[in-house]
Amino acid sequence: MKRFNHKCVRYDRNDLRKFLKVSFALLILFIASIPLSTFVDAKDKDKKPKKPKDKSAIFNLSYLNPDAQFTSIDYSGIEYYLNGELLYVTNSLGLIEIDINKLGEQNFTMIFGGVRYEFIFNESITESIILNTKSIDALAMWDEIFMSIVNSTNDFNLNLLYFDGTSWVTIETFTAVESGMVQFNNLIMGEYALSSGIKDTSITFTIGQDMINYTDTMIVVPDKTEISITYFDSIFGTDYPVDLSTINYILEIWSNTANDYITIPENYYVAVKDDVLGMIVIYELLQSGNEYRICIGNAWNENYEFNEDVLTEIGLTAKSLVAEFLWSFESEPVNGTNFELFYYDGTDYISAGIYTTDINGKIIITELLPMGTYKFDDYATFDIVADDVVKTVGYTVESILGGFRTPAWISFGSVKSKLFSFLTIKINLYYEGE
Repeated sequence: MKRFNHKCVRYDRNDLRKFLKVSFALLILFIASIPLSTFVDAKDKDKKPKKPKDKSAIFNLSYLNPDAQFTSIDYSGIEYYLNGELLYVTNSLGLIEIDINKLGEQNFTMIFGGVRYEFIFNESITESIILNTKSIDALAMWDEIFMSIVNSTNDFNLNLLYFDGTSWVTIETFTAVESGMVQFNNLIMGEYALSSGIKDTSITFTIGQDMINYTDTMIVVPDKTEISITYFDSIFGTDYPVDLSTINYILEIWSNTANDYITIPENYYVAVKDDVLGMIVIYELLQSGNEYRICIGNAWNENYEFNEDVLTEIGLTAKSLVAEFLWSFESEPVNGTNFELFYYDGTDYISAGIYTTDINGKIIITELLPMGTYKFDDYATFDIVADDVVKTVGYTVESILGGFRTPAWISFGSVKSKLFSFLTIKINLYYEGE
């Protein structure tokens, strides 16, 4: 057997230290040369990557002091813009929730009732938007007479109704309309109606998002009581209208307290008078179901009952005329002579007929003449007024033959004619009376 002899080498302690230091330094250099991602990937190679954090915006809508009758408010349909894109509120409770995954600034804009609400953000936000309420100015006006409705003329009231999506809800009622103009405040956007209460009249409209104040006029058809005043008969035929411009009349209502008719105060009704047509139209008598009458004064001095809301026809007796024609000498009557009567119609004189004097030199027209201005031929005019019952006028007739006397059996015909081509007649009005 071969024997090996091992020689023991003896190392110095200092050499061993140097060897360890060198080895450690090489290890550090080796580790430093390895990429850091190698360690990270090895550590997280089984983990899922994280999603970017979502951005969100929450806006809560509410009205500033809405009317208490709005028990539930639907905010859906209100417009807003997100980065210039038009969107609509879909939540009826007024909650806008926006999830934003885009990077960078976001712009939220809403314009409501003239107020601009704008928010620019790049992080999640929660904001409250207080919306201003809206108002309505409503004018109630009577049709035909186009006058504002005031409460002194009737038990008139004005109702404002709101459609809540299911039914109409009364928001407010005005029972004291002093000037005809009514204002409703603290309203929300939506569909509304104005109703005249006791009148079957209403209008509907919508108050939109951009609107601040809505103005409208409600035309109400009034109750009408018509009184037509004509003459029973006249030179112009039957039912000729009475000129009301100079007639005195008052409206009365029966009073149980006074046990008599009393005058209706003028602020209890509106009356429109057509003088030419002889028509009085009374709008909106204050109290219905009562007894009424019209008292016509002057020479008639008569009372006529009438019914509300219908046409009442009243006939008056026309005026009478006695016209006397006398010769200027000895005051003898001008008998059997024709005179043409003219009536002034407001523009010109029109013929009202040719009349012949009787044996007493008179022309008598009984209860056929309307009030107005008249004249015979081209001579002096005279007026027949409301206070006349029988109008009397007198004329003197002159001729160039002062001593010529007219026998009763001679008729001159028209006073404009000539007798034997040399006798002319001239008429002078010598008296006028009732």
